[in-house]
Amino acid sequence: MGERARNIGSEAEDKAWKFLEKLGYRIEEKNNEEYDIDCLAVFLPKIRGGFIRPRYAPDGMTAFEVTEETFRKKKVTDFREKIERYNAANSAKIVGGVLLIDQKISLPMMTFMKNQGIWGWGSSRQSLYKAKLGVFNDWTEINLTSEIPLDENISFLRCATPPPTTSDKLIRFAVFF
Repeated sequence: MGERARNIGSEAEDKAWKFLEKLGYRIEEKNNEEYDIDCLAVFLPKIRGGFIRPRYAPDGMTAFEVTEETFRKKKVTDFREKIERYNAANSAKIVGGVLLIDQKISLPMMTFMKNQGIWGWGSSRQSLYKAKLGVFNDWTEINLTSEIPLDENISFLRCATPPPTTSDKLIRFAVFF
């Protein structure tokens, strides 16, 4: 049974790392056993015609952790302590962490996490980012697509289809909160 759980965990992590790469992150390191950090990654700015860093994520080297266990404040503080231990011993600093969890995250928990320097990508946020990726990729096939940030929480996609075109739409917008 232990081997099966380990295989499920590895499969979940592989899917998470592919998702991060599609979002525009470059994976620097996986499964750091010394600090028990699942992944260290850096967002590569302005790739693929203007896809920007997810609005609910730190800017800089980010620690990611995938978890299926019951979500509590202790999980957040333990993750924060791992990051602090890493930063104390390394010249390359982690600016924050993201917990990828297949659960809904309450607003009070999100506030607590953000105060700890940890962002939570629950099931709804992951779905939002997957939908944004889908729209971005579909529109990129049409023509020039770029993402424009409005503030730390909101961005929109703009697709311009300059003439001559067979499309009856010259510009398209999709807003993501």
